[in-house]
Parts: sequence; structure tokens; C-alpha cells
Amino acid sequence: MKARVADFRRAFGWGVIASLAMSVTLLLLFVVQRSPMTEPFGVAFVDRLLPGAQSRGALLAISFLAQLLVGGLAAGLVALTRRGLTMWRSFLLAGVMWLVQVFVLMPWAGWGVLATNVDTRIPVATVCLFAVYGSILAYLVEQEWTWRPLSALRFRGY
Repeated sequence: MKARVADFRRAFGWGVIASLAMSVTLLLLFVVQRSPMTEPFGVAFVDRLLPGAQSRGALLAISFLAQLLVGGLAAGLVALTRRGLTMWRSFLLAGVMWLVQVFVLMPWAGWGVLATNVDTRIPVATVCLFAVYGSILAYLVEQEWTWRPLSALRFRGY
């Protein structure tokens, strides 16, 4: 049981890191004004999920935290399966997450299937973002990267 909890924790951390990489990629696309989206999909989704008087900053913060949580939970839950999280399952997970987003969540949020109500370039952009998630997750899985407290690292004097 302890090994399964440790697998979940490790994969959860990897999923959060992969989601963070995905978010940074999207942020960079917005900064250089190359994103086909007028706003991150997470903001539209949270606005639809929690309608009300939330400020734009609150919607952005909630959507960012939700993305990290979902990315971590998805990786952690796959790690709990009998075969665990592998490099190829990381890519498969990213693909399944993309399919759910473009065929279920985007239509529910009013963006239409494949977000074609907003911009026809969004499916390609989101595939690339989920490819970042899957690639980072696969890399971390294959490297067996683990969390170490900062105190465990030994620095050489400079």
C-alpha cells in the first residue's frame, strides 16, 4: 500500500510539473501574441462552471490551479493502475485529455466542438499544448526523477 501511495505522489508531482510546462507555453504564446485563443480555455471553463462576480484575476488563478490539479490527479490515477505510468501511457493520457477537452469540455463552455466557434486554429494549438504535457510527463517518468528536499542537495563552493 505504501508503494502505491508513493507512486501516486510521484506521478502527481510529475503531472503538476508537466501542467506547469503546458501553462508556461500557453503564457508565452499570449505574450508574443501568437495564441489563437482570446483567453485561456480554463478561464472560460471556470467562468461557465462558477458564474458570478469573480474578477478576471480570480478566474485566471482558479483556472491555473485547477489545471495543475487536474494534470497531477490524472497522472497520479494512471500511476495507480495495475501497469502504472509509463512513457507511452503519458502520451496516451495527454491524448485522452485532449479528446475530452475538445469534444466534451469546449462544447459545454460554449466554444463548440474543437473550439471552432472561436477559432479554427485552436485544435492544432491545443494538440501542441497537450504534446508538451505528454512529453514532459514521459521524460520525467523515464528519468525516474524524484523530489528531494533542498537540504539533500550538495552544493560545491563557488
